Amino acid sequence: MSNEIIRTVENGVEFFTVTKTGESGMSVSGLAVMCGVAHQTVNELLQKSVEGKLDVESLKPLQGKEFELKAKHSYKNARIIADWACGCVIEYYALDARRTKASAKQALRLFRDAGIRVFIQKMTGWQQPQPQPELNATEPTISQIESVFAGLYKFPIKTELIESAKLSAIARTIPSLVPSVEEAKRLLSSTLVIEEVPMTPTEVGVEIAKK
Repeated sequence: MSNEIIRTVENGVEFFTVTKTGESGMSVSGLAVMCGVAHQTVNELLQKSVEGKLDVESLKPLQGKEFELKAKHSYKNARIIADWACGCVIEYYALDARRTKASAKQALRLFRDAGIRVFIQKMTGWQQPQPQPELNATEPTISQIESVFAGLYKFPIKTELIESAKLSAIARTIPSLVPSVEEAKRLLSSTLVIEEVPMTPTEVGVEIAKK
């Protein structure tokens, strides 16, 4: 794929879009596949249409016009026909040719449906919704936070203190839960009573040293 033009192939049909401008088209061979005719037949039809040798309503927009898609660097040797010209050729083989082609009729319906959808979207001002950013997979979940604090319960630490620290960790990880966490911590603090220890600072130091 060139930096100047994007190419994709679907069911044997080559589709192209110019990267910078969005101009699109199909290769002559791909257009022939969609119309159910030979490659050379499409080339001859395009040449006669440009020269005005075919007095057919569907092909009149091609008269005297440049219909090849010109990118700064074309894709290899592909002759790319602009989307609007492809539409004229498909319409011809679907409606105006002496022997209309079923494949051309099917292609015409597909492009009609896509075109009318885009037209209505523009009329209504609709825009493609922006994708929501994915959650960072590295952020811990509530269950992971629970498992981290689970090991603290075997130590002589008040359960209320562990629960309070756990709630703070949850609030930092999931900001949307802050109001709920604050309410839970308020209720928790109302039950938290710190017992008074009738000891002097020296006695406290001795006890800590023993442990």
